[in-house]
Amino acid sequence: MNRLTLATFATSLMLCHSAQAKDPACIELMTKVIKDGNAVCVSTKRLPECKTSCTAVSVLEKNVDFFCISKDGAAHHFEKRLGEGARDVDFSRKPASKTLRVTVPEYCVRG
Repeated sequence: MNRLTLATFATSLMLCHSAQAKDPACIELMTKVIKDGNAVCVSTKRLPECKTSCTAVSVLEKNVDFFCISKDGAAHHFEKRLGEGARDVDFSRKPASKTLRVTVPEYCVRG
């Protein structure tokens, strides 16, 4: 009886965890910014990120296209705006300067 109860508990816990993982309130799509030598590189597509009140439970490695800008006034401007969460900066039409392997959350949970 204890084994059945433990198995039922584990299944319930997994279902609860899965339901929590699919909650879109913990994840948002953001442009990723990476400093690369004398350039600032920004992803050409927005990538999933955990919100500040959430933590990644599972992560994936992905190859992502980046558009790189040499470190000058424009690069600092875009870096600052994206760091502040600007949503109107769109790099999707920019040609990829390089492809980098980055870690992105598969899902996030509160806490």
